[in-house]
Amino acid sequence: MHVAVLSTEHVLQQGSAQHAWLEGDLAAVRREDTPWLLVAGHRPLYVDADDAGEPGGKQAGAALLRGAIEDLLERHGVDVALSGHHHSYQRSCPVFQGVCQEPKGAAEADAKRRRHGTVHVCFGNGGAELYHNQMPQRPRWAAFEEVTKHGHVRIHADAERFQLQAIEAKTGEVFDEVVLTRKKDGAEADVHPPGHGVQEPVNAGFSKSEWGRWAATF
Repeated sequence: MHVAVLSTEHVLQQGSAQHAWLEGDLAAVRREDTPWLLVAGHRPLYVDADDAGEPGGKQAGAALLRGAIEDLLERHGVDVALSGHHHSYQRSCPVFQGVCQEPKGAAEADAKRRRHGTVHVCFGNGGAELYHNQMPQRPRWAAFEEVTKHGHVRIHADAERFQLQAIEAKTGEVFDEVVLTRKKDGAEADVHPPGHGVQEPVNAGFSKSEWGRWAATF
């Protein structure tokens, strides 16, 4: 497993030193030896927060980050993106450009041209006051959300299986789990569960204009 840790408080746009570092770091990973590729940073690329239109808000920051590095994550097949910032627990489907991607079976042809999608996990529920400012209608890419429990995540991984569990601090109970599996030949197999309330890949319903080209600085 390889984890690239970013500073989301500094410039990540193409042409920046951090973008160049991330591109070089991801490109250098030998996926035949490293089945799981993760990125981590404080701010999320995807977040269910009802603050669209607020300069410097969580939606504005997420849009900037997607514009800066989402294509890069897709191109290098990043499996999971870890973040915090929003004081809740949120997990996406394997998503790219707001659209849930289908699991890719080993028999599919032209594997390099298939879209991959990244599972985004925001676990900002470590101990501070929890946020309850979710959007009135949950985004279609949002596979699971929990806004009432503090906790942490636990990861178990081997060559063929990546398991992430969300653990409640008070009880120690698992309240969410996602498992990614991969064949020995490197072909992706499946993601379990496919998504809470997401039965098949669907468009998230947010166009670039709706997300907005935010001028936030953070």
